Amino acid sequence: MAQEICHAIDALAKQLRKAGAHVEVAPLLKLDFNDELAMAGELTGMMGVAQPEKNKPTTTLAQYFEALQKRDESIIAWEQFFDQWDALLCPASMTTAFPHCETGAPLDVDGQKVEYWTISAHAVPFNYTGHPAVVLPYTQDRDGLPIGVQLVGKRWHESRLLAVAKAVAEVTDEFRRPAGY
Repeated sequence: MAQEICHAIDALAKQLRKAGAHVEVAPLLKLDFNDELAMAGELTGMMGVAQPEKNKPTTTLAQYFEALQKRDESIIAWEQFFDQWDALLCPASMTTAFPHCETGAPLDVDGQKVEYWTISAHAVPFNYTGHPAVVLPYTQDRDGLPIGVQLVGKRWHESRLLAVAKAVAEVTDEFRRPAGY
């Protein structure tokens, strides 16, 4: 993740503490992020959302149920997390906007090549489990591009998450259009 994004998240946490919010570094789940991404992609493919690949074997009902079981395990783990926390404050993306490039081409994040599809992977686990998330504009990077933050909450508690987002938005600056746009 770009250091500017990490610094922005830390700065917002400090701002929120000064405003009276209880903000801590929470112990995250012992789920493997890469496995979660792979399972989300696999389940999405099984549901026929993605284009079918030629010569790819058909998914069996047993495989589909196994994938749903794995998703349920992730849902339960996150629900236990949100039993103790009102919201998770995390990056919306691992970098700000990047130059147009060929889809799938690796991207540069602080001098390291990162797989194209992982740039916005911070949202995938919550799309996969159905946990509500909201992205708020926060600040801008050194080039004037916007940095957003993501708040995630407990399933079926969207109104509670929106209330947290409203309180956070009162602490952050409103969106500013990047210079030249």
